[in-house]
Amino acid sequence: MIHLERVKAGERLSQGGTMPRQAMSHRVGAVRIKSLTGMQLRKTGSTPSGQPSQGVAELFELDGPQRLRLTVAVLRWRNGERNVETEHRHTSPERLDRLRHGLRLTLNNVPSRRGIWWAELRQARVKPCESQWSNLFKASLDELDAAAEVDTRAELLSVGAQAVGTRSKLLGDEGLRRTDLCVTYRADDLIVPVVAYTITRVLPILREWPA
Repeated sequence: MIHLERVKAGERLSQGGTMPRQAMSHRVGAVRIKSLTGMQLRKTGSTPSGQPSQGVAELFELDGPQRLRLTVAVLRWRNGERNVETEHRHTSPERLDRLRHGLRLTLNNVPSRRGIWWAELRQARVKPCESQWSNLFKASLDELDAAAEVDTRAELLSVGAQAVGTRSKLLGDEGLRRTDLCVTYRADDLIVPVVAYTITRVLPILREWPA
């Protein structure tokens, strides 16, 4: 179940944070990101961990080449989980439907740092088959830069990210994915995960970056 409702500028959102008072616009390479100020999405569905829950999201519209137009949501679920996902493909190439059915960007809080969250920078890559199916892969900064045609670190830092680096360096992770890249940011800087989603999901699939 999904519905949209209009909220007033500066009004407190039910899951925390405030709606920006003015429309925000930012360009990442060939893609323009615009906040849909005054619109709030309420959604009932499954969280990244698979738990049934209700969520509230802020919406962003992405547009660019190849008739790209996506409505992207930063969802804050009632159980505390968060993620970025695509709600509508509009006129975008059909291969971007993959983002409506998966490849969500999971957002995680840093337990040792109050108010700081992080997201992993795994890259979507398109398989060379008729369906153009895509999955996520570990990527270096050079690979992220090449697929999106941007300077990944510079783009994320320019919109308020705190740091870009390995999970080991930024989170103290000693697990199997300790060398995977991630970005850290303040909880209310929602543009940071949207830019990360654009770099790691939207642009590689749009440009048919091969697996």
